Amino acid sequence: MLLQRALATLLLALVASGCSILSVDSGTAPPRVEIDGIVDGHVALGISDESHLVHFDIFDGTSPGALLELVIWKLFRVEVGFAGASLTVGPIHVGLGVLAYDPWVPEMIGSDEGDEEEWEEPRQESPTEGRSAPEHDHDLKE
Repeated sequence: MLLQRALATLLLALVASGCSILSVDSGTAPPRVEIDGIVDGHVALGISDESHLVHFDIFDGTSPGALLELVIWKLFRVEVGFAGASLTVGPIHVGLGVLAYDPWVPEMIGSDEGDEEEWEEPRQESPTEGRSAPEHDHDLKE
């Protein structure tokens, strides 16, 4: 009996992990570890960009599939989905969901996820740039 249960658990773990992608990202705000696939989850560090003192939603939330969300300013956030949940306590945010619930990292202070523009290095003008080309040879003798 114990062997069957162990084999079933191992098989489930292999199937779930075989259909998931693990990514670590510290280049964008907030730094995070995410898993995406049959099982969705993340661990992120950062201060929530919440402006309301208390926020409560039923049958709605930040993440798709959320059934309930309670936010207390930047200090505490709990979101419950059909098959998962996410929790924020201070700067630590953890979420885990399966199939119908896909926990998202909430907007964080310093997050530029809405600004997808790439930064370009400023162009330096050459000394001849901006002047018109000489029309005649006598314009060159100045």
